[in-house]
Amino acid sequence: MKRDRLVQMSTVTVALFQREYRAIQKTLRKESDLRKSLTQLDAQTVNAKSQGDQYCAMKAIGADFLWLAWVSKTRRQLNTELAQVIVQKMEAMIQIRKAFGQNGAVENLLSADRQKQKQKTARQQAERLTSYL
Repeated sequence: MKRDRLVQMSTVTVALFQREYRAIQKTLRKESDLRKSLTQLDAQTVNAKSQGDQYCAMKAIGADFLWLAWVSKTRRQLNTELAQVIVQKMEAMIQIRKAFGQNGAVENLLSADRQKQKQKTARQQAERLTSYL
């Protein structure tokens, strides 16, 4: 394969890898944000239960059931979104591995071509030197 073709393929595979990398970065950020939201929700729940007097007042008027229902609904929604993002991440990981492999293969071909070219140049120089002797 010609070197200019390999260089073009290398440029394309690097661009594909970078695109997949950016895509997975967005997915990882979403996952991190959702995990942070779940952690905050847990902290709010613990905080609400630790405030004994206020929690008792909430119980007295039945607001604790509304609070627990809201917490349950919010946790379920966040976990559903997190599951979807994890599926997206797994799909993105497949794509990024594929792009990484393609990029590596083209880089190996390009490196082999460069090595072959160096050997050819060295052989030509050696032939020129021996022809002068």
